[in-house]
Amino acid sequence: MTVHAPVPRTHLHFLGRYLALERGKATLLSVLILGSIALQLAAPWIFGQFVDAARAGGNVRTLTGFGVKFIVITVLLQGLNVLTGVISSRVGWRTTNRLRLDLTEHCLGLDQEFHKRHTSGELIERIDGDAGLLAAFFSRLTVDLLGNALLLLGVVLVLLRLDWRVGLSGAVFAALALWSLTVIRARSRSAWSGVRDVTTRTFGLVGEALSGIEDLRANGGVPYLMNRFFALLREWRPLQIRSMMTFAAAWSAPLLIFACGDAMAFLLAARLHAQGSLSLGGASTVFFYVALMARPIDQIRVQLQNLQRVDASLTRVGALLEERSALEDHGRQSVPAGPPAVSFERVTYRYDAEGPAAINGLTLELRAGRTVGVLGRTGSGKTTLTRLLFRFCDPQSGEVRLGGVPLRELSLTTLRSSVGLVTQDVQLLSASVRDNLTFYDPSVAEEHLWTALSNVGLSEWCRALPGQLDEPLRPSALSAGEAQLLALARLSLQDPQLVILDEASSRLDRATEARLDRALRQLLAGRTALVIAHRLATVSQVDDILVLSGGQVAEFGARTVLERDPDSHYSALRRAGLEGVLT
Repeated sequence: MTVHAPVPRTHLHFLGRYLALERGKATLLSVLILGSIALQLAAPWIFGQFVDAARAGGNVRTLTGFGVKFIVITVLLQGLNVLTGVISSRVGWRTTNRLRLDLTEHCLGLDQEFHKRHTSGELIERIDGDAGLLAAFFSRLTVDLLGNALLLLGVVLVLLRLDWRVGLSGAVFAALALWSLTVIRARSRSAWSGVRDVTTRTFGLVGEALSGIEDLRANGGVPYLMNRFFALLREWRPLQIRSMMTFAAAWSAPLLIFACGDAMAFLLAARLHAQGSLSLGGASTVFFYVALMARPIDQIRVQLQNLQRVDASLTRVGALLEERSALEDHGRQSVPAGPPAVSFERVTYRYDAEGPAAINGLTLELRAGRTVGVLGRTGSGKTTLTRLLFRFCDPQSGEVRLGGVPLRELSLTTLRSSVGLVTQDVQLLSASVRDNLTFYDPSVAEEHLWTALSNVGLSEWCRALPGQLDEPLRPSALSAGEAQLLALARLSLQDPQLVILDEASSRLDRATEARLDRALRQLLAGRTALVIAHRLATVSQVDDILVLSGGQVAEFGARTVLERDPDSHYSALRRAGLEGVLT
C-alpha cells in the first residue's frame, strides 16, 4: 500500500529547486528587472525637472535635453519589457517541463496500489494540467510579483525624498491596497482549490469513459456516465461562481483605492505647492508617482489572483510528489547466470487487509530451466503470482526467491530486466517498428532487431513495409497475432532469464496460435518459464503443471506423470475440456 511521507513543499522550495538549473537566466532577469524599475522611477523625475525648467524660462536646448532623455528612457523601458517577457517565458517552460518529467518518473515508480486508486485521466491532469498552470509561476508570476513589489518600494522612497508627508501618505495608500488584496486572496484560495479538484476528477471520469467506450455503448451505460458527469458539473459550478466573485472583488477593490489615491495625490500636491513646500514640477512628479503606484498594485492583484490557481496546483503537485511506494528498492544482489529456480516460501498476499487472501501460505519450488503451465479458475491466484514475481507488490508474509536470491535483495531494475512478461493485451506505441521493439533505446544494434524479428517470424513482414524498421506503426493496423509476435520479439531483445506468459494466446485463432507456439518454443529454450493459460493446447508441451485453487497449490508435478494419473486434477481438466472448467 502506498504511504505518505510528510515532506514540506513550499513555493520557495519549488522555485529554488527548479530555477537552480536556470540560475544564469534568473540572474539576467534580476538585472533586467532592476533596470526596468530604475527607468520607471526616472521618467517622472525627468518630467518634473522639465516642468520646473520650463516654468523658470529654461532655454530650448535644456528643454530638448530633458525631452530626449524621456524618449530614450521610454524606448529602453519597452525593450527591457520585451526582453524580460521572452526570457521569463523560456525559463517558465523549461522549469515546468522538468517538473513534468519528475512527476512522470515519480508516478511510474509508484506501486500498483497507487495506480489502482488514480485513473489515467486524473494523472494526466495532475502531471500536465497542474504543471502547465505552474508555467506562469516560474515565469511572469514571479517576475511580476517581485518586480512590482520592488517598484512599489522605490516609488515610496522617492516620494519620501520629495516630502516626508507625501511619502507617508503614499506608503499608507500602498499598504491599504495590498491589505485588501491579501484579504480577498485568503478567502478565494479554498474556492480555487475546489475548482482544481473537481476538474481533476472530471478528467479522470472522461479518461475512464474513453477507455471503456465500447462496453458503455454496448451495455447501455452511457446514461449512467452522463449522470456522473452532470453531478460533477453541478459540484463545479458553485465553486466556479465563488472563485469568479472573488476575482471581481479583487478587481474592483483596487479601483476604488486607486481613485482615492489619485484624489489624495492631487489635493496633497496642490496644498504643498500652495504652501511653497513643492515646486510645480515637484507637485506634478508627486501626482505621476502616485499614479505609477497603481500599475504595480494592479499587476500584483492580477498575479495574486493567478496565485490562487498556482496554490491549488502546487498543493496537488506536492501531494503527488509526497506519495511513496511501499516497495523498497535498496537491493544490491544480482541474479545468478543461467535460467533461475523460482521458490515461494509460505507466501501470503491480500489486496485488501480485510479481504480474503489471493495467495494463501503458498510454498512452491520451480526448478531452473523448466517450463511450467499454471492452471486454475478465475480468482485462484494465477495473476497475483506474476505480480509477486515482478514485485508489483510484496507479500504480507513469506518470501519469494529468484535463483536463490530473495526478491527484496534485488534492485527493481535488476529484477525486471531478468523477468520478461507477455500478456494477452499487448501495448503498442504510436511510433516506428524500431521504437516499439526497443522502447526508444538507441543503443540496440540494428542486426539485433532483425534477429529478434526473424526469431518470431516477422522479418518478412517488416521488410515488406515501406520504411521497414523506421515505418510508423499504427497499433490498429496489426492483428492480435502480429501484436503478440511483436511482443515476443521485444522479449527476445530483452533476453530475460525467466519468462512469464499470461494467457498470451487466449484471443488468437488456431492457425495464429500455432505460429505463436513455434516462436515460443524457440524463445523459451534454455529459460525458466511460467505459462498461464485457459486453453489446453497452450500447456500441451510444458514440462510441469501447476494447478492453483484459492491461492494454494492444488496440484504440482511433471505434465507427463499427471497425464498418466487418472485421478489427477490435470487429467480431470483434460477430460472435461480446459476452457469450460477454468472460466
